[in-house]
Amino acid sequence: MDSEYYKLFNNDLSNLSDLDLLIHFINIGKNEDRVHNYKSFLDKYPDFDYDLYRICNNDLEILSKAELCLYFHKNRHTENRVFNIDSFYNVYTEFDIEVYIKYNSDMHNKSIKDVIYHYIKYGQYENRIHNYLYFILINFPDFDLYYYSKYNSDLINFKKIDYYKHFYIHGRNENRIYSKDSLTNITLYSNLDIQSYKLFNLDLKHLNNTDLKVHFDTYGKGENRIYNNYLFIKKYPDFNLDFYKKFNKELIFNTDQEYLVHFHNHGNIKNKEYFKFDFNNIN
Repeated sequence: MDSEYYKLFNNDLSNLSDLDLLIHFINIGKNEDRVHNYKSFLDKYPDFDYDLYRICNNDLEILSKAELCLYFHKNRHTENRVFNIDSFYNVYTEFDIEVYIKYNSDMHNKSIKDVIYHYIKYGQYENRIHNYLYFILINFPDFDLYYYSKYNSDLINFKKIDYYKHFYIHGRNENRIYSKDSLTNITLYSNLDIQSYKLFNLDLKHLNNTDLKVHFDTYGKGENRIYNNYLFIKKYPDFNLDFYKKFNKELIFNTDQEYLVHFHNHGNIKNKEYFKFDFNNIN
């Protein structure tokens, strides 16, 4: 029995001496499941993480361990404070632990708790990359949602946040257009998608990748062939993938690009339905 815990958690015993507290605990308290030490507190709140609670709540730093536990006991339902890893994610909703570990090398091989400790004590004050939006802001300050949504028509039914996430995971490594400058600076060869070149040009389907590159350098550049999704949109500015799927339900493909390829090679000739889409009204 710890007299500090026993007295703090049991207001009816606040006037008792340490000896009287011990006598009360032996005769009555131990049979009443009262909090009487730190272990009994944890038995009552097994998901409580004392170290995380103290680190994440600097305004409570003057409290003793017992007082801190009592504060949690009294205010757990009225205050949205961090008291374990799950509650940390609920409070720090913008924090992405995978991104934080990936772009902060000193966090490699650290435990989840150690990473969280570091972010709370240091990372959030050091402007470290802690989510994909912040990564884009730092590394791609010219990213423009309008350009990314307009010139990447295979991204269908995306919310605003989905475009950012897609760019972080895929788009930045796929030479996609994401800003006015990236559109202006687009170059032929750097945006050659060798698989798209084969798919959009049926007469080349028998060529291997090496022969496709040779064909592109020798002929493709001057023949205005489609070799990436951007050029598909440039050729068919009124095309809308959503409508093409809706009005041609007999077409069942695994990827969005297959629908683009089908329209280019077959649908356009057969007058399949497609409609203009206003990219300025993306939700």
